[in-house]
Amino acid sequence: MLFAVLIVLLSAIVAYFYVFCRRAYGYWKSLGVPYEEPECLFFGSSFNLVFARETATDVYQKIYNSHSREKFCGFYHMTRPHLLIRSPELVEAITVKDFSYFQNRHMKANTELDELSAHLVNLRDEQWRVTRHKMNPTFSSSKLKHMHGQLTDCADNLVERLASVEKSTEVNIGDFIRRYGMDALCSCAFGIDAEAPNNPSATILGVVRRIFEPSRLMAFKRFLRTELDWFFTLLRWRNVPVELEKYFKNLIDEILEHREKQDAGRVDFLQLTNDLVKNDLLLIRDGQLDKDDPNVFTKKLMYANEFVFFLAGLETTTSTICYTLYELALNTGIQEEAYQEIKRIVTKHGHLAHEAIKEMTYLSHVLSESLRKYPPVPLISREASKNYKIPETDITLPKGMVVFIPVHSIQHDPKYFPDPYEFKPERFTHQILPGSYLPFGDGPRKCIGARFAELEAKIALSKILLEYTVTRCHKTEVPLTMDKRVALLATPKGGIWLGLERRTKNQREDSS
Repeated sequence: MLFAVLIVLLSAIVAYFYVFCRRAYGYWKSLGVPYEEPECLFFGSSFNLVFARETATDVYQKIYNSHSREKFCGFYHMTRPHLLIRSPELVEAITVKDFSYFQNRHMKANTELDELSAHLVNLRDEQWRVTRHKMNPTFSSSKLKHMHGQLTDCADNLVERLASVEKSTEVNIGDFIRRYGMDALCSCAFGIDAEAPNNPSATILGVVRRIFEPSRLMAFKRFLRTELDWFFTLLRWRNVPVELEKYFKNLIDEILEHREKQDAGRVDFLQLTNDLVKNDLLLIRDGQLDKDDPNVFTKKLMYANEFVFFLAGLETTTSTICYTLYELALNTGIQEEAYQEIKRIVTKHGHLAHEAIKEMTYLSHVLSESLRKYPPVPLISREASKNYKIPETDITLPKGMVVFIPVHSIQHDPKYFPDPYEFKPERFTHQILPGSYLPFGDGPRKCIGARFAELEAKIALSKILLEYTVTRCHKTEVPLTMDKRVALLATPKGGIWLGLERRTKNQREDSS
């Protein structure tokens, strides 16, 4: 009898679940919006993504290709309806013209449980706007110019490390570029000399790599965080393990305590954000700011934004440098032209000055083409903060609707970039259609560190190309195979392997 009751109860639950899903999957049809049919009950179009059977790029590319005549199309993440944007004009509307409707990313973070998640990427509404306004000056032209020398020193150390393996025919270039990237971030964020005895860059690199370590469990947890945030919170899952959070916060406290004792004036990201904390404390003391105002720039915000500076800045920038070197190894004519420009301009200035980097037009085009072909983040999301009528249609998106902008797909669409899988820096000698090129996003929510990342990449590329010719080797994979276990960032499986040939002494001296 009990068994029969359980069977009936289970059947009722399954039937309810089935009906619920079928009703949910009728949303886009009811609005008359073209949509992707769900592949799997409950998972919608996300089954392969959740279980790391395909990369995010591949999943959204298929949806993008299936609706080639449309400006947008619907699809389902689990049972939630989302909208995929295909039109650059609509991308421009969402990210720039109608930004007030889409000022938030759809990721939500429990900042009480995960303090290091209270950063610009996750902040929403007024708190994001105020914090972004306060932090904008930290990446001004004058601040970047001041950091130029620090980045150059880190790039010199990179070249020295490469010299230790230059006789090797095969080098996993990512291992060296990540160390450069971490040294650069430690120097420009914390003011720590890359060669200092207690330089924490290796430890922090380990922290960041643990977070980005490819795994099916990590991909699944990241998906739950974005699509079932309540479930993520219920299980009290953290993005950053407790011991790593404690290490990072203690490191910052120790550096600031040392600076207070030394009274050393510095211009780096930590000092600039710490000044924001001090400024708001002074305003609170003088009665000009309420201590309970949610927009106060607290130490918690300082910790979190220092952390995301490392988290977002390391893998994205270093992968861009690696992809650029990879393409230069495959396209020797482009490499030679970039080298000749770098050599000519450095010879003119006598060294790799900040002004010299700004004059390297062809190198800028090479970097832009690398960012087009290998965007650091292949997908951008926005959430409607109020009802939004899609221009030139009768369709209104409700508040809370999530729209996805498939950066990789748009930047590989032959309508906007002919021969999209060819590496052609000359594309950027012409005007690019607004809304079709988004490696750092666009509009007010564009990546705040975009110019820093570009400067960091150009300095590294210049230093490497002045010393070495980058070549294909036996282990160079063409084309690259991406790791399906990485939830969002496009990561080559097994790394990028290249050969290094040191330039002749005369070639090096001509540019020194």
